[in-house]
Amino acid sequence: MVAKLLASRDGKSGGFGLGKEWVVWLALFALLLVAAVTLRTEDWPEWFGDEAGYLLQAESVARDLDLRYTDRDRERLVQRHGHRAGDTGLGLVQKGEAVFLDQPLAHSLLLAPFVRLAPQRGAAVLNVLLLTVAAWMAARTLARRMGTLAPLVVVLFVFGSVTFRYVFLALPDLLVLAAAVTAFALAYGREEPVATESPEIYRAPDEGWSPLWRWLAVGALLVVPSVHHPLYLGLFVPAAVATPKAERQRSLASLFAGAVAILVLGALAKWMLTGSWAAVLPTSLDDIWPVLAGERVVLDGNLIGWNLVYFLAGRSVGALPYFLPVLLALGGWAGGGRRSTLVLSVLAIGVLFVLAAPFNFFGGPGAIGNRWLLPLYGALWLVPTRRLHWGWMAVTAALAGLFLWPSWTAPRAFPVGPDGNYRHSAGLARRFLPYETSQRELPSIGELRQDVFWLRATGRLTRPAGGGDRFELEGKGPTEFLVATPTPLVALHLEFGPTSPGKIVVTQGRLGDTVFRPDGGVGFDLFAPTPRARHPMWWSDERQNLYFFQFGLPEAEVGTHAFAVSFATWKDLEEEE
Repeated sequence: MVAKLLASRDGKSGGFGLGKEWVVWLALFALLLVAAVTLRTEDWPEWFGDEAGYLLQAESVARDLDLRYTDRDRERLVQRHGHRAGDTGLGLVQKGEAVFLDQPLAHSLLLAPFVRLAPQRGAAVLNVLLLTVAAWMAARTLARRMGTLAPLVVVLFVFGSVTFRYVFLALPDLLVLAAAVTAFALAYGREEPVATESPEIYRAPDEGWSPLWRWLAVGALLVVPSVHHPLYLGLFVPAAVATPKAERQRSLASLFAGAVAILVLGALAKWMLTGSWAAVLPTSLDDIWPVLAGERVVLDGNLIGWNLVYFLAGRSVGALPYFLPVLLALGGWAGGGRRSTLVLSVLAIGVLFVLAAPFNFFGGPGAIGNRWLLPLYGALWLVPTRRLHWGWMAVTAALAGLFLWPSWTAPRAFPVGPDGNYRHSAGLARRFLPYETSQRELPSIGELRQDVFWLRATGRLTRPAGGGDRFELEGKGPTEFLVATPTPLVALHLEFGPTSPGKIVVTQGRLGDTVFRPDGGVGFDLFAPTPRARHPMWWSDERQNLYFFQFGLPEAEVGTHAFAVSFATWKDLEEEE
């Protein structure tokens, strides 16, 4: 790659030269590689998402040349990862008497040599290489339309979003992104450059591969995201539209053949690693796409409306705060052409995520921002067809920085902070963007069900084992409660013990009566604010009233303060009367 960059300093010759833009590009990705090589996750409190399953499967391939889950794998898990070891999140499947690791295979095959050489940091190094390849392919293709500015545009796509944060997770998300970016870079790589008033922008058409091999590769690459979620199959539509008219039949045949070939090779590789066709052949849709397990569609207008708001601007998963350069990409699109199908397909897939998985459209606990957006976002890197203005790039970087500052300042920190919230959503996002009331997989300290009441707690809280309706708040807080109930809520009642402070500050909700008990305990009534939202939840099609409370203990001393939670509704008051 570097050799191609150094091949020419003449913008008219078809090479890129090592201009200052490429120096910035190389420097940032070199720093990212250094960060990956020096990564330490030994002090992380737990696994994040499916990391344990992907790491263990890669180590099993590297060291045992199989996918069987045996005592050797359990011992390896304990030896490598100590206090985080456990079977949770491993993605196991039983076929007959054998138990197999069952994560998508492509990532494990690529990761195997890296974890063999560096078990703790191999995944991060692989992720940097995948992201670098994707960024280079995108910059190489965009340079035909916008010249020397292309590498800086791609740098903004990567570092002006949470994309670079995925480098430090042992997850396949950057493989999925790299496959989508590379596929569309190849799909658009043979088109004629745009003639402009600046001759130095001209790039000769890519004579690279013949159409046969190019479209075989595109088909094979688009299978990679599709095996992680079926909705990514929609990316084959803009790929098919991108085939050249003069060679469309042959190119479409190659596209299909590439997809089939990689599926066959994957099945053969899995058979070789399991020794059993039973472990290869699925018996249900959930065996093909486990991400669909437990999902249900609820076509409720309120739920759809709120989910669209959260999808675009949610506190933890919003597209605009965490993938803001997508607006720059669309702003560089002249409209029309084959890229219009790509833009429409990405929009359609995004809407389908909201409709098909209304209670988990962001990818669950292994997500920083919305993980399902990564390959769609990467595909849109190839949308710009005209030169972008420096001013718009600067504005985009500045606006992105308002929400990315926590990610820029602590890119390698464990994704969930000690307060039980995502680190990337600290700061302005937490203060001004709406909490995603519909998403069941958001991190939380504890959950409580009391008859028809549901409560999710975040903040500096712990939930004592077998504590029933009890919580423990560390120090002053603050902490947050999201309460759902089908009947309107009047108040939330907090009952503290004898050693608890006598003052509470409520920033969401309204403080009502304070009751001091003879034993030194104190009770607080927190009157319910206006419901934050009203929509069905994952346990019921009945619309729930959702209330958001936030409070702290300004005079609290160091230590934990136990309290019990109870609820009062208008129905309760009417029954008392």
